[in-house]
Order: sequence, then C-alpha cells, then structure tokens
Amino acid sequence: MVQLPRIDGRASRWDDHRAERRQHVIDAAVRVIEASPPGAEVKVQQIADEAGMVRTVVYRHFEGRADLQRAVQAHIVGEILRTVNDALTMEGSINDIIDRTLEGFVNWVDAHPNLYLTAESELGDGQQSLLADAMQNIADRIMAIVFIGGELLGHDFSDDDRTELDAIVFGLIGQVRGTFGHWLRRPEREPSPAVLRAILARSIWVQLDSHIRTRGLILDPTVPLDQLLPGLQQELQQDA
Repeated sequence: MVQLPRIDGRASRWDDHRAERRQHVIDAAVRVIEASPPGAEVKVQQIADEAGMVRTVVYRHFEGRADLQRAVQAHIVGEILRTVNDALTMEGSINDIIDRTLEGFVNWVDAHPNLYLTAESELGDGQQSLLADAMQNIADRIMAIVFIGGELLGHDFSDDDRTELDAIVFGLIGQVRGTFGHWLRRPEREPSPAVLRAILARSIWVQLDSHIRTRGLILDPTVPLDQLLPGLQQELQQDA
C-alpha cells in the first residue's frame, strides 16, 4: 500500500503567513510609489517604513532589491491587465469596443501615473519590463478575435497573414503604450484624457481598417458585433 505524504499543517500556515507578509510589503511599496514625485527613486527603507517593518525583515520575504522590484511591477501589471481585460469584451460595435477598452486604460493610467511609469521601467536585474509580456497577452487576445471574425466572414488566413497581422496588432499596442508614456512625462498632461482617447481610437481603427481591406474584408465599425459577426461569442468561448 502506497503511503501518502503527510501534510504539515504548520508549514502550510507558515507559507500563508509569508505570502500575506510579502503582499503587505508590495501594497506598502505601491502606496509609496503613488505618493512620491513622478520619476523619484523609491528606497527600500521608505517601503519598510510604510510597511511598519525594519529593512532586514522586508528582505526576508524577497531575494534582494531586484526581486522586490519584480514583485511590485508584477502586481501593477496585473492591475493593468485586469482593467483592460474587463473592458475588452465583445458587447457593442467595433467602435464601442475600442473606445471602451481605451477608456478603461486611460482612466487607470490617469489615476495612477506613477504606477504606470513604474510598470514601464526596466527591472533592476537588467530584464525588460513585465509590461511587455502583458502587452503580448493583450495582442494575442485581439488576434484571436480578428482571426475568428475573419473566418466567420469566410476569409482563410494564411501563415503570412497571421505573421503580418500579429506585427500590426502588437505595433498598435506599442503605439498606445508609447503615447501614454510620452503623455505622462509632459510638463502639463495635455491633451485631456478624453481627447487623447478619441485620437487613439480613430488612429487604431484607421490602421486596422486599412489592413483588413487589403484582405478583401470590409467591416462597418458602427454595427454591433453580434449582428456583424453572428456566432463570434460562441466561437470565442470554444477557443478559450
């Protein structure tokens, strides 16, 4: 008879405690970043003070400063992804979807400028920002919608189509990311969030429409998707 390993309840409780303490430090770091001047370097001592710990205790929960930076950035990027994914749903028209997604993103960035700039920054261990991976996640989701929509309209995407469209969609997301980084670093945050959102929405659709038309597809961005592409929701659920 196979003997199952015994579960040490004390070890499990200690793991939970460590996870809670680690999150406590991350939450403290977020508060310090939000309260600091834009672009200011945040010291570990500031985070420790905010968390009500001595610095050596903070380092018990992280493998050095770089690990702490990565954990904080991962937390912030997770918030950005949740905001975008909550807005990137298939209700309404193409225009509605673009505007709603941009609105959620713009409002989050406008409310948390320091957190966004932190998410954009390179990590202390020399690795690229985790925001790049998050942007790829969003690009992949958009690509899935484009491919399924095209197939429902009778278009068969070749491997070259997929490669080219992947570059186009990721480029559009990079454009949004770069625009916001520039906007946040301006001495005065102009234009207004609403105007910036409108500019980006028009730019995104013009570029998408241009590339879609080269493949013989013409879409009306004002028509609700459930009318424009019947069956899209079902296909996306099956593809998930």
